[in-house]
Amino acid sequence: MWGGLVNDSRSRARALMAYSHPADYKGISQQEEKMIKRHLAFLYALKASLRRKQDGLYEKYLCEDERNQVKAFTNIPNAILDIQARELQLLQDMNYIDGFKFLHLNGVLTNFTDGMGKSERINNTVFPTTYVYFTRLFIWMLVILVTMALSSELGPSSIFLGWIIGFVFHTTHINGMSLMNPFEFIPSGVPLDSITRTIEINLLEGLGEKFVPAPIAPERGGEYIL
Repeated sequence: MWGGLVNDSRSRARALMAYSHPADYKGISQQEEKMIKRHLAFLYALKASLRRKQDGLYEKYLCEDERNQVKAFTNIPNAILDIQARELQLLQDMNYIDGFKFLHLNGVLTNFTDGMGKSERINNTVFPTTYVYFTRLFIWMLVILVTMALSSELGPSSIFLGWIIGFVFHTTHINGMSLMNPFEFIPSGVPLDSITRTIEINLLEGLGEKFVPAPIAPERGGEYIL
């Protein structure tokens, strides 16, 4: 889903810079720049929402009036998309884009909404507590039964062997638990920081910005990236 957001972000920025200004205009208009930077605000707001970590990074790509508007909403990323939709309608009213270009750009906005909704559904899915309880219970039952079965042959060493077998299943269970929340700020989570920064770099370079942030560096000597 976030791979789709990367592709759609690049496509939309390219379309805005190429199609959404008067025919005799050369370069990038202020309105195009605002819409592209507002999209970066959407990505940062969505990342913060999924990680339940409101860092306010999205605010630097919004003007003061827009910041005040979105803060009145519980779903800030969706509020930013609402502003984008109004701006897109304004471009059509000003005859900067025709009906076909409007449908294309609006379709990409719909894709952003779909990606946001799918991510939120995954993030808000609650696994039943019985799933965790019974999985742990069965692991302990396995450890006890294996130890008892091997005690007559191995004696006290069966305790160590039973612990090793239980450790393998328990570690697998822990890995499964971490995958239940893929957007958390943990090494095994989806690298939202890296993905968002990659889009940010691509879009700012397309706008010709002089100051472009560096890519997110891997942690612990390249073991993982956040």
